Amino acid sequence: MRGSSARPKEISVTTGVDFELDDKTVDLLIQSGGDFTDLGENIAQQLGENAARNKLIVDHYVENKKEYGRTVIFALNIVNAIALSKLAQ
Repeated sequence: MRGSSARPKEISVTTGVDFELDDKTVDLLIQSGGDFTDLGENIAQQLGENAARNKLIVDHYVENKKEYGRTVIFALNIVNAIALSKLAQ
């Protein structure tokens, strides 16, 4: 197997985004017996569509682009990937 030219480096960006679960979501969680499958999609959608959070992530990369070089940014879902891509252009 060939060696990779990339050097993985995990970077976490604190976004300061907090949110509370609404009553409907809490009820869904209780009714499902704690199944987080749908809840996870709900939360991912909320986070992925948060414009301030997305801007902060892209701004962090742009400010550190010289240090990071070519970078892969992992998104929560397709909608989030599109939003991040548009902001980065």
